[in-house]
Amino acid sequence: MNAFLITCMTISLFFSVDAHASDHNQTSKMQYNKTIDIAERLIRIEEGQKMILDLMKARAEAVDKRFESLIREMNNRFESVDQRFESLIREMNKRFEAIDQRIDQQNLYFIAILGAFVTMFVSIIGFAIWDRKSAAQKLASDKSSQEKTEAMVKQLFDKYQEVLFIMNKLTENKPEMREMMYRANFLQ
Repeated sequence: MNAFLITCMTISLFFSVDAHASDHNQTSKMQYNKTIDIAERLIRIEEGQKMILDLMKARAEAVDKRFESLIREMNNRFESVDQRFESLIREMNKRFEAIDQRIDQQNLYFIAILGAFVTMFVSIIGFAIWDRKSAAQKLASDKSSQEKTEAMVKQLFDKYQEVLFIMNKLTENKPEMREMMYRANFLQ
């Protein structure tokens, strides 16, 4: 595009020089020389621009290479960080599994202890029920034996009363015997 501009400017100067060439031959030579100087300068500027563009392209390529190497280096670092995270995750999973096993083991211990307490509680309740039942049976058997004993005591008491009545009758005739019975608290 720069070459096109230079060419257009050269042609326009050349035509302007040709238009005025008839007037002054000398001025035309000067203008022609100026045009050539301008053209040479434009060529040098173009070459300088090409050199600058080439340098910029070279620098851009160098920057691209640096970016590519930085990207590769960052990718390597990210991969190493990913590996570290994966190893940390594996380690944490192992720890969680160990904790889960401990909790499971503690749950088993808890269930065993709870089972032991339930068994003891049921045994105590069963013993209490059995003891009450056997005590009730014993009490029932004791009641019947107590009734028998009371009947025997009543019979003995009745016999005793009869004996006292008889002795009281006998003492009516014998005052010494009455005195002895009175002292023994058989009489009142």
